[in-house]
Amino acid sequence: MQGQAQVYLDTVRPAPAAQFLKRALKLLGRAHREESAALLHLLGENTANRGRASLAAKLHRAAERVWPAAQTPLLTAARVQLRTGKIVQARVRLQAELDTVAQAVQEQPPEAHREPLMLLSLLACWMGEPENAHAYAERGLQRGRAISSPIVEAVGEIRLGHSLLLMQDEVAAAASYERAVQLATTFGVARTKVEPLMGQVLLAGNRGDMLGAELVAREALAIVQRTGDEWMAALLWLALGAVAVTNRRLDTALDALGEAEARFQTSGDMYGVTAVHLWRALALVRSDQNEAARADVRGLLRLVREHDYDFLIVRRTLFTPRDHQMLVPVLQLGLTIPEVDSYARELLVHLFPASGSLYATQSNRALAHPGVTLHIQMFGQFRVWSGVEEVRVWGREKARLLLQLLITHRAIWLQRDQIVEYLWPDLGLRAALNQFKVTLHALMTALEPRRQAHAPSFYIQRNGTAYRFLPPPDSVVIDVETFERVLEQADTGTDPPQRIPLYIEALALYHGDYVSDSLYEDWVCPVRDRLLRRWLQSAHTAASLLLDEGQLVTAIQLSEQVLARDPCWEVTYQLLIRAYVQQGNRAQALRTYKRCVEILAAELNLAPLPQTTQMITAVHGS
Repeated sequence: MQGQAQVYLDTVRPAPAAQFLKRALKLLGRAHREESAALLHLLGENTANRGRASLAAKLHRAAERVWPAAQTPLLTAARVQLRTGKIVQARVRLQAELDTVAQAVQEQPPEAHREPLMLLSLLACWMGEPENAHAYAERGLQRGRAISSPIVEAVGEIRLGHSLLLMQDEVAAAASYERAVQLATTFGVARTKVEPLMGQVLLAGNRGDMLGAELVAREALAIVQRTGDEWMAALLWLALGAVAVTNRRLDTALDALGEAEARFQTSGDMYGVTAVHLWRALALVRSDQNEAARADVRGLLRLVREHDYDFLIVRRTLFTPRDHQMLVPVLQLGLTIPEVDSYARELLVHLFPASGSLYATQSNRALAHPGVTLHIQMFGQFRVWSGVEEVRVWGREKARLLLQLLITHRAIWLQRDQIVEYLWPDLGLRAALNQFKVTLHALMTALEPRRQAHAPSFYIQRNGTAYRFLPPPDSVVIDVETFERVLEQADTGTDPPQRIPLYIEALALYHGDYVSDSLYEDWVCPVRDRLLRRWLQSAHTAASLLLDEGQLVTAIQLSEQVLARDPCWEVTYQLLIRAYVQQGNRAQALRTYKRCVEILAAELNLAPLPQTTQMITAVHGS
């Protein structure tokens, strides 16, 4: 019977395993203490697999009382700690004994769900340490391939996917999850599919695909129902609830979070219960049910402080909002709850060093705070996202243009008369002011649909008759600001291998000229021209660094992008000639020079610089 139970344990099918283990334990009786202890440990492991980790811990303690020499295996104990929310203790225990465990691993192949590296990777994901999670997963994945164990390899891909999701590399994360599902299909353990499917639920929700998230969640829950792991079911319901909150499907969110909480309570997993409090508080605050949210905010902050779960709020974990601005209204509500107000203030300041004090001291702004990060794309087509939702309804056509104007001049206050002169130059002053008033209201409604009537705008500040786009720091991401900040880092760097990725990152943000869908606005032109020159110069510099590092193909590709945008950029022709010479392609170097001569003559009525001619003379030999 123990052997039959072990088969089900190895394939993680706890429901049938439990029957055989209980019968075997009953048949042994009290005389066979050592054998009974071993069975109790197996029953404890199986009980943890069924989502009853707190009961599993009691069974392991019972085994140790029956036969003191039968200590609970390290990995089994760590898994029980994970499933009962003792995250920090489990990680400390595993790390302290990793060297010993690693030696044991070399002597006998581990089962995937007991692999210490994989468990450490999962713990790092729970604690918001993506780099550590990635490193552990990579090592575990290599281990699985080295011993030709598809199940270890599958779990490695799952944990790698989690770490990549935390790093916001969603394409790579999706590929890892898909490989894990395919591997699980090949070795026929359906239970192994559940965790990567959970990752796919999170990915679909991040993309705004709630239908896809729900379909994947149902598939995974059907597997869990057959295998009987209620803790994994709780994680799935939590993932579904989280993405429903993010996508403002509040009824779905509350139902899913209720399902998750019941299962986490049964398992004794306080980490899971805390995560439920977090997402339910977010759901209620987002639906303007602040009074109903108070209990969850109180429970959230109490449990976070009690169990040292601060990482669940201050870091990006699998079950933390990707957008930390979602947390601001929740923590501001915490400022009004005496039992947790000081801790809420501490977390606000920690989360937002530049603006946390503002949030913490102005609790009357809690309702006005949008609870999302505003993402603004100024390069190419002008686009705005409020969290994961693109702003598509502007109320007035000029509302988009007003926002573009305010962002373009965000370093200064614009007087109302200046604004109407920019946007309504052909109207009389009174009519233009009326248009401005209506357009400003439409803009604030588009950006802050939950703003109360007559409440001040979170994003657009007013000083008398002057206006400015001046949101608190960290609440808005503008691609132009990121572009210039990263280029500044690249320009001031001294190590070419470190500068090149910075240039590439910044250049990738340039989707087109500055607000290219407002071509005929005079106030845009100086900024557009300045940023284009900055892009051309930075692209040329990056190509030059790539050439010096021997990355000829990429240097040539980037140089051609520069010339496609400005065919008269002569220094880039020089760089191309050098690159083709280093490739040994003299013919292409000569063609590049000929193209330079023809374009400069046609466009500018100029001959190439002497340096350019000298370069090609050396190539041609005459």
